[in-house]
Amino acid sequence: MNVYYSVMRTIDEDKRARIQQAVFSLTATEGLTGLAMSKVAKTAGVSPATIYIYYNDKEDMLSRIYEQVKTLFDAGLHAAIDAAPDLDAKIRAAEWHYITQFRQYPEQARFVDAVLANEQAIDAKAKAFADDQAQPLTDLFAQVQAAPAYRPIDALLGTTLFSVPLQMLKSQATDAQLNAAIDTIIAALKR
Repeated sequence: MNVYYSVMRTIDEDKRARIQQAVFSLTATEGLTGLAMSKVAKTAGVSPATIYIYYNDKEDMLSRIYEQVKTLFDAGLHAAIDAAPDLDAKIRAAEWHYITQFRQYPEQARFVDAVLANEQAIDAKAKAFADDQAQPLTDLFAQVQAAPAYRPIDALLGTTLFSVPLQMLKSQATDAQLNAAIDTIIAALKR
């Protein structure tokens, strides 16, 4: 009985992984608005009914997959920031954490970009989860705001500045270019 259950679970997890991969692939080619459950099922090689075993609807599917990707991308962020000796190094560590994750998981990165451009596609639970996952960055931003050597800026400007290196990855920026961008961001934050 345990062997049977184990095999069934592996098969189910394989289907879930194929569904997720189909979402990543279709998001890259068609965006979130062109993403239909029937297309996901066809691309994943499963029946449309199979998707509904895992997800209630499109919003639920995108939301739960977004949560998984956020978990993947944010894993180790807190430790990377905490290990840095000063605020400049903490900013650099946070930037390089995400650069590394986006390079390692480019399909998932495109999916996150699509979700952030269409936040209405995910539910409130996924948005709250993403906010919780971003707590190390929120804490870092608060440290920067409280430090006398840094200028006070609003959260939107801080988020925009922080996203520049990630946007540069789309243009195949080199490590030297990314480091130069991070240096510029740090300089812009200082008084």
